[in-house]
Amino acid sequence: MNIIDTEISIKKYLDSIESDPLISQRLSIIEPIVPYFPNASAKDIQILLQGYGLFLPEKDDSFKLLQWVKMMENIDFFTLFSNFKKEWNGPDIPIFILPSHEKNNILQRDFYGYSGLSFHDKCFLFIPMKYEHKRMKALFTHEYHHICRLHLLHPLETSLSLLDSIILEGTAEYTVRELCGDSYGNKNIQMLEDEMLFYLYHKWIQPYQNHASTELIAHQLMYGGKQVPLLLGYKIGYSIVCKYRPTTIEKLIATPTQEFFRNLSS
Repeated sequence: MNIIDTEISIKKYLDSIESDPLISQRLSIIEPIVPYFPNASAKDIQILLQGYGLFLPEKDDSFKLLQWVKMMENIDFFTLFSNFKKEWNGPDIPIFILPSHEKNNILQRDFYGYSGLSFHDKCFLFIPMKYEHKRMKALFTHEYHHICRLHLLHPLETSLSLLDSIILEGTAEYTVRELCGDSYGNKNIQMLEDEMLFYLYHKWIQPYQNHASTELIAHQLMYGGKQVPLLLGYKIGYSIVCKYRPTTIEKLIATPTQEFFRNLSS
């Protein structure tokens, strides 16, 4: 695994924090990441990563970020990541580990300050000051499962449909609970009873199932809002995967989306 050294970037950020924290974060931390995002500006990448859990820069960041860097130096991420790569025969991708947004109440309450963002060719992990190995393992399990499935079945991420996204999240949630325990899954996601699963799928998902995952309607159906139940796509995905009962995680990663929906289409 190629764990990118973000410590240098964070220290550069701290050296220039007094001028303008937002600009300093962009120049010191985000600019080195730009080559990994073809056709995206540093500002766009900064907004994207902040939306998924990257810390928001402030002038009083120095002490806590130095403590964060010191904490990270004593953690063996390479062994953890390499074990998953070997077990799942996954791709060797660059991994960026950065501080998470400590003042994001939802991130702290629902995810204990841990968050991530994955693509088929790179991974971002946002870690809080309060480090727990099991939480880190759960986070990487979720994100690397995404990466393996994207790499194998959806190398062109723009081709994902709403159904693909539902299963992508459902398989990752299932894997976290299998390997780390139910308490390390998303506490807002519960398995639906069969009758409710069928009802919600036919009412909300089936009419839009072939829409691209990047469309607004797909986002609303995944996360909820405007009368759509909270985290609808995530709950449906997890429930469908539980009903499918995969024999191994490796087979789960390789199972095409449509295979999961065979018993729901009628």
